[in-house]
Amino acid sequence: MSGLFIIGCGTDIGKTVATAAFLLSAKNLGINATVFKPVQTGCSATISQSGESRLDPPDLSFVANICCKSREEADIIKNNYSYAFLPACSPHLASSMSNKGSITVDKIYKDIKEAEKRYDLVIIEGAGGLMVPLNENETFRDLAQMLGYEAIVVTDNKLGCINEALLTIEALNSKELSPLGIVMNNTSRPNEMDLYIKKDNPLIIEGYSGVPVITEIPYTDDLSRENTDFWSTITENLEVTINHVSAIKRS
Repeated sequence: MSGLFIIGCGTDIGKTVATAAFLLSAKNLGINATVFKPVQTGCSATISQSGESRLDPPDLSFVANICCKSREEADIIKNNYSYAFLPACSPHLASSMSNKGSITVDKIYKDIKEAEKRYDLVIIEGAGGLMVPLNENETFRDLAQMLGYEAIVVTDNKLGCINEALLTIEALNSKELSPLGIVMNNTSRPNEMDLYIKKDNPLIIEGYSGVPVITEIPYTDDLSRENTDFWSTITENLEVTINHVSAIKRS
């Protein structure tokens, strides 16, 4: 099997959109792939048809809605997590507030290894940025190092993203986790005043880091699955990367 770790430079920079695009691209290529979210915070409480209370993970629900053709497959995606919490905050804090015990990288690692048995490609979506703490001693970087997956850095193409991206890449490089590529996202509507910034950002990030920008996700106010032009454009741009990662087999 192969693995891909989607790592953000911060919160609300479009990791989930990028994750859905990578999964769609893999599916379009006929690859047996799934998405796994180690920790989901900011869940909503829902009641199942059987009357049981459960947590609805927003990021996995979004991915399932975009990528899944059947309810069965969508339900599997929605349950691909190790921990889920109501508070919309850092995993370590959400865990503490929920009084459910500490998050451990070992449990997440074991859960992902179980997923590996069923899929040829597992796509991991982090929470927040690379150095977000999972507990008092471990961050998402520790999980990335343990897994050894190919890493993709996602950043919002805005003023300030150069610093955020370069620091994230440096933090990965310090643990010999050199990222495979960068996804530049556009989460806000562009205006003429910052177009020159958006054009310069990927060039500078590439130049300083040596890591290629593999695609730029354009702004859209319609992230529904019905916006086929948007999703098809992104997924086509990711096919080379997906083919490369899927060819890397790990024990």
